[in-house]
Formats: sequence, C-alpha cells, structure tokens
Amino acid sequence: MQKEHQPYNIQPADRLANVSEYYFSRKLKEVAQMNAEGKNVISLGIGSPDMPPSEETVNVLCEQAKRPDAHGYQPTVGIPELRKAMADWYKRWYHVELDPATEIQPLIGSKEGILHVTLALVNPGDQVLVPNPGYPTYTSLNKILGSEIVNYNLREDNHWQPDFDELEKMDLSRVKIMWTNYPNMPTGANATMELYEKLVNFARRHNIVIVNDNPYSFILNKETTEYSQCARSQRMLYRVQLYEQEPQYARLACGNACHQCAVCTMDIENKE
Repeated sequence: MQKEHQPYNIQPADRLANVSEYYFSRKLKEVAQMNAEGKNVISLGIGSPDMPPSEETVNVLCEQAKRPDAHGYQPTVGIPELRKAMADWYKRWYHVELDPATEIQPLIGSKEGILHVTLALVNPGDQVLVPNPGYPTYTSLNKILGSEIVNYNLREDNHWQPDFDELEKMDLSRVKIMWTNYPNMPTGANATMELYEKLVNFARRHNIVIVNDNPYSFILNKETTEYSQCARSQRMLYRVQLYEQEPQYARLACGNACHQCAVCTMDIENKE
C-alpha cells in the first residue's frame, strides 16, 4: 500500500496564543539589523558582562574541574558549602541571618525563581500585582500560567514608587503576589526605608506575598547599610527575595563555594 505523505497539523498549546516573542529577543534582533546597516548601535538592552571573572576565580574553577569527584549531579538544594557561603555573604552585606538549610535555594537565575515562586503560590485565575513599567518577564510568565495580571503604576512624579492610595482603591481579594524591584528596572529608581515599611504594612493588611526581585542591590546604592536596613524591615512579613550575582560568576559558584560566590538566594520568612 502506498503511503500518503500528508503534512503534519500540530497545534500549539492554547496558552501560547497570549504569548509574544520575548521583549529582549525582539530588541536584540532590531539592534543586530541596525548594526548590519552600519549604524553601530550601542545596546543597553541586556546587562551581559563585558569583563571576565577575576584571575583567582578562573584558577579555582580550573582546579575544581580537575577533581574526579566534581562532575556528577549536584544536590537539588545545592551543596551545604555553597548554601553556607550564601548565608555568610547575605549576613555580611545585609546584616540578615538566614538558615542555610531551610532559607536558601540556589537557582540558575532569577527567571527560574520567578517561575517557581509563581507556580508555588498562584493558581490559574488568581491575580498578581505587576509594576508598570517593569521587567517584562513578570507579565509574560503570568500570561503563560493563566494568572490575571493587575498593573500598578510607577510614575516619575512619585519617584517611580507604588501609589498606595491608588492600590487601596483596588479589589485586592484575589491578589496573591506583588512584584517589586529596586533599584528598579527600567527606571533606575531606588527604594527607601519608608517605601519598604509601606510595602510591609500593605502586604499584612491584604495578605499578599511581596516578591522582591533584587538583582541590582549593589547598583545606585550609596551605602550598603542603607539597603540592609530595608532588608531588616522585610523580615516582618511573608516575603520572597531573589538575588542574582553577576553572570560571569554565576557559572563558577558551585565549584568555588569557599570564595562566597553567591548565585541566587530565595528565602521565605515568617511574620513572627
């Protein structure tokens, strides 16, 4: 019997109907096209590192790569030495003590944390508060997962901070998560102690989890102690904090925990 060669008609999942190409992917294509046209564009889109890791870091990586016992699967929670180094680093810079065994989870990057936190806390149809303007991943990921996105506005005349009077007028009964990000992307605005105290009180009143996406804490902060005070204020509520080290160090961290190369931390703390 002669086989008929019919074209496949594979339909993608319905959830993809609401998803567009990743913002930075689209922009990088535009930049590449402009460069091809001879315009020599300086791209400020993605913070890809333009410097190599330190010589010490590279040397330790090479030493670790020669070890016969360093090439297997790592524990899902990370090796104890890495989590201990992360906790020590967090205490050193933020003056906050974390339990390496229960309050730190190494991730491959903030996007993994954004995904897993949302999967853990938000059901389809639940609402999430997303800053506008804000990091595009908050919106695109929640569209895929079926969350209802509620934008809260950040305005220049309000120092790019949430308008809590505006938020209080909303129906927040279905909101599970509020995303925050300071120093803010894309505005560069910084947080204050007063802002974090307002966020704490707001989250307590409405039983909302604040997720602080925090990859830029060493940028635009004059004093690390200033931010550490803000970090201490956040211990008063259920919250998740994502921290991401510079990418050129992230790949080296697992084999170099003794040098305190933090990849990413995520901790959930109790109101008490």
